[in-house]
Amino acid sequence: MLWRTPYETPAAEAVGLPTLAGDFLSGESWILLDDFVLVGAFDLRGLSEVGIWLRLLDDAGVGAVVAFFESEWVAADRSALEVSVPYSQHGHTLMATDPKGEWLDLISPDKPERAFAAVVKGHAATVLMAGPPTEEAWDEFRAAMSK
Repeated sequence: MLWRTPYETPAAEAVGLPTLAGDFLSGESWILLDDFVLVGAFDLRGLSEVGIWLRLLDDAGVGAVVAFFESEWVAADRSALEVSVPYSQHGHTLMATDPKGEWLDLISPDKPERAFAAVVKGHAATVLMAGPPTEEAWDEFRAAMSK
């Protein structure tokens, strides 16, 4: 019999966040929102985990800003993101710049395809989770959204 090691979604509360900067795939500029849900990744391979978060949020009736982080966006990276993300989501998908690697250092993904989600209030995350959510993690995240 094979046993899988138990998985727990890493979570942190009351986390200060670096500046979020960039442009949406739709061409609009990012405007800082006071309260929002952020789902992000540092690699296109993170689309699978981003999709899990987005489906849960959609079922809960909550929209999210999706951010893909690069130190600098070049045409090839933008093109790859444009064809990987459905056109209907371009207005919610941010090409975020992270030139100093502050977001990468904060999240510290254990593998390139690791996504994260955060409930953002001002310049801090009331809860920040890395990886796909377990049922318990989703319950905690949903509770943080309603506060």
